[in-house]
Amino acid sequence: MTAVNPYDVIMAMAQRAHDLGLVCYRPTPDIPAVPDLPLVVFGQLPDPPVRAVSVNLYNVAPEKDDSLQTANPLIYAQWRFREPGDDGGLAVNARTHAFFEAMHSETPGPWPGGVSPLWCLRTVVGETQLDNGAWSKPDSYEIRYNPGE
Repeated sequence: MTAVNPYDVIMAMAQRAHDLGLVCYRPTPDIPAVPDLPLVVFGQLPDPPVRAVSVNLYNVAPEKDDSLQTANPLIYAQWRFREPGDDGGLAVNARTHAFFEAMHSETPGPWPGGVSPLWCLRTVVGETQLDNGAWSKPDSYEIRYNPGE
């Protein structure tokens, strides 16, 4: 088996969420933005008032470790949603709940790009916070990935 690149897994998760109409994932600039959906960014959120979701890996340093477990690796990702406006607190909670309902699964199945998670579980539910005029809420997901043969 080959080593797993966890970034491939979170990019496939972003594409799956995009395909389900939950986020706007733009892997190439020719994909139009959807203002009603949070824009997916990897790393830090852009400055407010942009409706966005940042995706970050944690508990792994793939750039330093070529030996990430190759047989069914476990990948941890935090999705931090942000909603601007006075009703952003309610909106961000609704958005994270819809994301949870669609993505949390104990059933194996394919994601875009040939990624096949065995499960995708929300493991940490973060606190809704007001920051610089926008509401944000982080949730963490555990993805058990099946790299196949």
